[in-house]
Amino acid sequence: MWRAALERMNTGAATGRTRKLLRNAALAAMVFAAAACASPEQKLARYMKSGEEYLEQGKLGLANVQFQNALKIEEDNVKALLGLAKIAEKRSNYEQMFGILQRVARLDPENIRVKLDLGKLYLLADDTATALDLVNAVAAAEPKNPEALSIKAAVMFRLKNSAEAVDLAKQALAIDPKSQEAVAVLASERVAAEDYAGALAILEEALKRDPKAAVLHILRVQLLTKQGRTDDINAAYRSLIAEYPDDANYRRLYATSLIEQVKLDDARAELVEVSRILPRDRDAKLDVVRLDYRLGGKDKAVATFRSFIDADDEDYDLRLALGAFLREEKDYAGADAVYHEILNRKGVDIVEILRAKNEMAALRLLEGKRPEAEKIIGEILAADGRDPDALVKRAGLKVADGALDEAINDLRIVIGEHPDSTPAHLLMASAFDQKGDYAFAESEYAQAVQASNKGAQASNLFAKFLMRRGQADRAEKVLAESVAINPSSAENLKMLASIRLDKQDWRGAEEAANILRATDSTDADVSRILGAAYSGLKDYAGAIDVLTKERERAPLAAQPLATLIQVYINAGRNGDAEKLLNDTIEKNPNFYDAHVLLAQLQRVEGRSSEAVGTLRKAIALEPLRAEAYEALYGVNVLEGRRDEAGRVIEQALSALPDSDGLQILKADHLIATGDKDGAITIYQTIRARRPNDLIVANNLASLLSDRDDAESRAQAVEAATPLKGATNPYFLDTYGWALYRSGRTADGIEALEKAVKAAPTLADARYHLGVALIDAGETARGRAELEAMIAAPGGDPARVLDARRRLGISD
Repeated sequence: MWRAALERMNTGAATGRTRKLLRNAALAAMVFAAAACASPEQKLARYMKSGEEYLEQGKLGLANVQFQNALKIEEDNVKALLGLAKIAEKRSNYEQMFGILQRVARLDPENIRVKLDLGKLYLLADDTATALDLVNAVAAAEPKNPEALSIKAAVMFRLKNSAEAVDLAKQALAIDPKSQEAVAVLASERVAAEDYAGALAILEEALKRDPKAAVLHILRVQLLTKQGRTDDINAAYRSLIAEYPDDANYRRLYATSLIEQVKLDDARAELVEVSRILPRDRDAKLDVVRLDYRLGGKDKAVATFRSFIDADDEDYDLRLALGAFLREEKDYAGADAVYHEILNRKGVDIVEILRAKNEMAALRLLEGKRPEAEKIIGEILAADGRDPDALVKRAGLKVADGALDEAINDLRIVIGEHPDSTPAHLLMASAFDQKGDYAFAESEYAQAVQASNKGAQASNLFAKFLMRRGQADRAEKVLAESVAINPSSAENLKMLASIRLDKQDWRGAEEAANILRATDSTDADVSRILGAAYSGLKDYAGAIDVLTKERERAPLAAQPLATLIQVYINAGRNGDAEKLLNDTIEKNPNFYDAHVLLAQLQRVEGRSSEAVGTLRKAIALEPLRAEAYEALYGVNVLEGRRDEAGRVIEQALSALPDSDGLQILKADHLIATGDKDGAITIYQTIRARRPNDLIVANNLASLLSDRDDAESRAQAVEAATPLKGATNPYFLDTYGWALYRSGRTADGIEALEKAVKAAPTLADARYHLGVALIDAGETARGRAELEAMIAAPGGDPARVLDARRRLGISD
């Protein structure tokens, strides 16, 4: 039905297109007939000649086609490969350039051009040793090669050997006065000496000799930028563009500079020129749209979209980009209209129809219209049962419904045909995570990060997964690598800083905070992170300064105040901390967080009765917030008032019955008062809502393992499943003990050994391993573990007594 409807939809335009295709086919036949008369050698020469001409004219796409045609005739043609390498260089695709040059180096090991270009790339990658080896090899064959001399000069400058660098650069210029690399070395040496006037003079003299020296123009702009000479910067860019009017990259650089100067109209003019130079480059058009959005909001951006679409009404990418923009603006009706425009066009290709329908399905999901979305997804899959976007959407719905195996089947189809599909890998990871197949989940998350080139979202989700698995070091590495590519990802920067603070890597946290500040200087978390980092470095004055400024900016923000109070306490200035809190409460008597912070300070100083009174005031202010209840419970427990602590929890849960945090405190209270069965019931209820919560899994498995019936012990293993593969020694201990208690002694010992290796002073793990080893017949090892448990600090008294009994040690 769906395919038939599409065929009817396309019938109207078929006749005219058929005549046009016949004319084109006849023309193509004549071209092929003429080409057939030429020998392979003649074709090769023609392809090479036209490729070199296109390259000289800057027509990189056409040049690429011609060089590729040449390689079809002679796959190891060095000149064609070097042409492709030059195209890659002009496109700044240095990875591709490097691969091509390595191939040529294998074909022609003595090729001077290849050695020089590889030398430049190794220098760019800061591999000065390899770069030097390559240019020395060229110099041995051609001692007066100016390019080899200039590259060697750059290597010497990188190695801090300025005198030799200058000497080599001057030798290169004596042979080739237009050597851009040599001039760059001389100018850079002057900049290093802070002789900016001298550096500019060198560059300007060289540009007189060679006005088309683009590298020197860019260096001049950078030097002027360093000096803050805005007018001269703009003049320098205009000079560069005058020499290269059709080079889009230079215009983009100029536009970026103008945007930084808030000269938006001038920047727009340059971006419009870029879109003219690159008529098939969608990003060039979107750059104009983005700037127009900044200049005139949604209406101006939409008008610009429409003008580009009118100029090329076959550009479906741009139409879909307009729909996505309207969706982001929450103009769902407008987005829907764009998608219907595509569907209603005569002669539209099936591929574009399915793309539009996929976007419509995504829109329906955003609108909360799931049945309509499912209907559209069904239509797409009826037309193409392997459409990757539709399969991913259907899989997402199945994951949400808990139909994990069905979702995985859909996603396997997508990944089989599109192995770099980041959304498919992320959904697959989520499905495996929910199934408890953590090794598979980890693999899928890693593949998603790789497929997205360490994208912010994929890296964020992988890092969160690793944190849940107790692998903070790996999470930090994932985030750090992503932030290096995506420095504007605020959420990833905050998570990275948090991990580093937990590790007491104060400098690392400071670095992350400073990158975050460059992205958004108003983000209050910057001050919180810096305050904690400076406090860790014992720079209390610096911490207090940055947090005080943040508090002045947002006086009723709780987090900066809490961090500032902690810094005062760390600095031994409790009196200043209390004065600040009392002053804050006097000015803002209903400030709940200030009351809670004051109570915590009072408790630290041993003034428990005052802390109780302050917390009661906080509860009266906001009875539907949990923090004061939790703190009041803690005060009563520390003071030995267990009955009162229980009453606090009951009061809290009557106000906040769905608070998992308060429910966990109630479970803690029940355990302390001997009602472990009640605690188990609470944890089982929480686990139903939070099946992947490691702390809940750990506590529930630990309680169930202490029971003596086989059913409870089996339930303990099932509850501990999320802990499998964890690196946290506490989780490994619980998991191993649950396995042992269920009769899986060997598996239990394996996990317990990992726990002891990770934390040799963890008394519970030593005890559990010792008991399991003795039961398995490894008496000597088991006794050694129990002896180590007795010697370890913090051992549970009851377990210490049991260990002594097992060892035959009398009291």
